Amino acid sequence: MPATQTGTMGRGVHFTAVVIADADARRRGALRDVVGGLDEVDAVKEAGTAFDAARHARDASLVLVDCSLPDADVVEAIALARRAAGGMPVIAVSAGTDPAPPPRPTGGRDRIRARAWRA
Repeated sequence: MPATQTGTMGRGVHFTAVVIADADARRRGALRDVVGGLDEVDAVKEAGTAFDAARHARDASLVLVDCSLPDADVVEAIALARRAAGGMPVIAVSAGTDPAPPPRPTGGRDRIRARAWRA
């Protein structure tokens, strides 16, 4: 079921369910805590593989897919989830440290990178 517009929500968007797909249970739990605390989200489902994400996507209005799932690369995982749920939004996310960050004057904070993929 896609996200629905509602006049009662502060931001105007409501998600019936969000799927969090990540092989790491701790990262899934951290994302679940953040996403599950939003008033705009009714339910959060977790998946450790692209296959499980696609299975849960049938009943979701948004899927968050980690870039390092064990059974598919990120492009395949996005395509699988979108096919399973009729083209609903899928967002690729990733977390971790950069293996070789360049020296920075601001200290050792992790770099943040964002890329967009279309499946």
